[in-house]
Amino acid sequence: MNAQLNIAPEVTKDRHLGVGASEALAYCGKDPRCSRLQLYLRKVGAAGERPDEDQRQMWGHRLEPVVRDWLAEELNAPIVPSPPRVTSAEHPFMFAHLDGDIPSLRAVAEIKTSDKFLAQEFGEVGTDEIPIRYVLQCTHSMIVTGYRIAHLAALIGGNDARRYVIEYDEQLATSLVARAADFWRHVENRIEPEVVNLHDADKRWPLSRDREVVATPEIILSLEALKEARDEIKAWEASAEPHELTIKKFLGDADCLTDARGKRLASWKSQTRETLDLKALSADHPEIAAEYKRVSSFRVFRIK
Repeated sequence: MNAQLNIAPEVTKDRHLGVGASEALAYCGKDPRCSRLQLYLRKVGAAGERPDEDQRQMWGHRLEPVVRDWLAEELNAPIVPSPPRVTSAEHPFMFAHLDGDIPSLRAVAEIKTSDKFLAQEFGEVGTDEIPIRYVLQCTHSMIVTGYRIAHLAALIGGNDARRYVIEYDEQLATSLVARAADFWRHVENRIEPEVVNLHDADKRWPLSRDREVVATPEIILSLEALKEARDEIKAWEASAEPHELTIKKFLGDADCLTDARGKRLASWKSQTRETLDLKALSADHPEIAAEYKRVSSFRVFRIK
């Protein structure tokens, strides 16, 4: 493995040292769940800690050794657990948390667990027909290690194990290195990436100041277009309501709608939520209420 091996006491701290393989889709600006600005804020410590792992992630971590053992049997090659962090010797701003190292094959091992309803995202076994986020992740890991092949094992729905092979693509790797380097320059120089969505705007400008700006002709046009779009959305929502009612009447007390093959089409599940009666607490125990009360700020966008 052509890389420096670094063992960090806490993997979560690694994010400030560079970009990881699982962040490849984000630093390329293609992750719908994490823009470049959101990733940037994480790297500079301005986004807070990530939320605790959910049940899906927890079971994914628990099943990882089982799936890794299965992959080793399929390949007839031992898979060695890797250090918490592997850093590229050539590109020190790129690192990876490998699920496994296959020294005898000079290959990366990547382990995934997936919901059965996402099975269609994976293609024919033995090919590289996997979601693009995993292709980028494996390529990033190959850049870091110097390997030229990655074996990905996917356990789908808890009982459908599949194996895929991703070969090193020089053109894709070159592009990834360039994008990772560009993103990391933003982090090192504290230059915020471009705001590309509404969530970015809320993060970039969380607080307003008491001042006015004069709209340009372009902004006036955008404002009128927004008004028209919102009116159209209201009309579409009104037209959608009868269809939603028809589906809910068909479901009755059932919580899931599927097609004939069992693919989930919609759900209508009961949920519970615990809330604190702040008014009653303030009346009965004002000192306690005052101690735990928190004030949050947010901005409201309104069109006149």
